[in-house]
Amino acid sequence: MTRHRAVRLQAAAVLSLLVADCSAVSADCRREVEAAFQRLEIPGRPYRRETTMAISNQVAEALGVSVGGRGGQTIREIAEVIPPDRRKITIVWGEGRRPDEAIQVGQRGWILLEDVWHEGGIQLVKGTEIFPNGVGRRERTFECLGTVELESKTYAGYRTIVEQTSVRIEQPEMSKKQREENLAELKQQPKVWRTILVDRDTGLPTYEMSASESRLDSPKWRMQYTYPRDITIEPPMQ
Repeated sequence: MTRHRAVRLQAAAVLSLLVADCSAVSADCRREVEAAFQRLEIPGRPYRRETTMAISNQVAEALGVSVGGRGGQTIREIAEVIPPDRRKITIVWGEGRRPDEAIQVGQRGWILLEDVWHEGGIQLVKGTEIFPNGVGRRERTFECLGTVELESKTYAGYRTIVEQTSVRIEQPEMSKKQREENLAELKQQPKVWRTILVDRDTGLPTYEMSASESRLDSPKWRMQYTYPRDITIEPPMQ
C-alpha cells in the first residue's frame, strides 16, 4: 500500500512541476478571482472539473504510459465535488496504465489500487489530485482582462504570469555551465500565463488554462468547470 501510494504521489509531484507556479503581475484583481472560487464551496451544489494536459513522451515513459507520436500523450483528470466534503478524483493516464481513482466522503478517503479499494483518510485523496482549486499564495496578484471571448462566448477574464520551471535545471548531476545554459534558454521562451475565465452571469469559474499570450486556443493545460446537478458520490463498494 505504501509503495503504490509513493509512486502516485511522485507522479503528481512531477506533473506539478509542469503545471508550474505563478508570480505577481502589476494589476490586482485577486478579490474577484477569490470570490469566484468561493462560490464553488456552496454546500450541496455539485460541480465537475475536467482537466486535460499534454505531456512529453519522456514524461509519459516515466509515468508508465504508452508513448504517443511526436506530440506526446494527453492525460485527463476529472474531479467531481459535492461541497463541503464529498469528492471523487479520476486520472486517466492513457494506454499502458490503469486510471487512478480516489473518493472522499466526510473524513474518510479511499484510493483504488490494482482493482482493490484501500481506505486511508482524506490526505490520501488530496495526494492523488494534480490540479487543486484556488488562487494560490497570498502574494499572488491577478490582472483584470475585462471581457474575453472564447468559443463564441464572452467571460470575465483574469490572468497571472507563470514562473516557468525546467526539470532539467534541477538535475544535480549537471555542471554549472549546463545549468546556466538551460536557464538562459528558459528565459528566452515566451511568457506563459494562467488565465481564468468566469461566467459573467453566475460569477462561477468556467475555464482555467496555462498558455502563451494570445494562444488560448492551444494551452499547455486546460480546465473546464461544469455544474451538473446529478452528481452522486458514495463510499466505494467493497
